[in-house]
Amino acid sequence: MARALVQPLTDTDFSHKGFGYFKAKEAYLGHVPVTAMRLSYVGELGWEIYTTADMGAKLWDTLWQAGQEFGIVAAGRSAFNSMRLEKG
Repeated sequence: MARALVQPLTDTDFSHKGFGYFKAKEAYLGHVPVTAMRLSYVGELGWEIYTTADMGAKLWDTLWQAGQEFGIVAAGRSAFNSMRLEKG
């Protein structure tokens, strides 16, 4: 689901082959410049996505809107701990 949500927002290749694990890329998600790092601390496909402080709300809105068709929820940072334990 992560790739299906992010890929339509960018011209940058977020495929497994185009963006391998533990790699970083600069890209735009919508109109937001980001640095994306292909890693996940919960054991699932994902990225750490960074932008400047002044673009943080715009990035949130962009991802939130794109995620509506997938039933995205705002789980919060504390959910990582439970997900990491579950994944082992």
